[in-house]
Amino acid sequence: MCGRFTLTADIADVMNTFSVDSKNYEYTPRYNIAPSQTISVITNYNGHRALEAYRWGLVPRWAKDIKIGFKMINARAETLKTKPAFRNLLSRNRVVIPADGFFY
Repeated sequence: MCGRFTLTADIADVMNTFSVDSKNYEYTPRYNIAPSQTISVITNYNGHRALEAYRWGLVPRWAKDIKIGFKMINARAETLKTKPAFRNLLSRNRVVIPADGFFY
């Protein structure tokens, strides 16, 4: 499991690699991306791919405090379908998170 990652690639290369149609925020290369920070994600709605900014961390509907998202940065593949926080998200709400390095 990683706790931090990097995305330092040229934005044009990222967009070409993932066939992204549009960029909806101001991208800057980053060397130390941590949970709860804004990250680059690639969304796909109706065949239109866009590079957007999302906050890293999952805050389930049942959570009473937004800080729980700091702890929910990774999911184990073997329990993804059984954990209440992840099981309904598996079939929808997917994004691609481009990264070119990680720390663990």
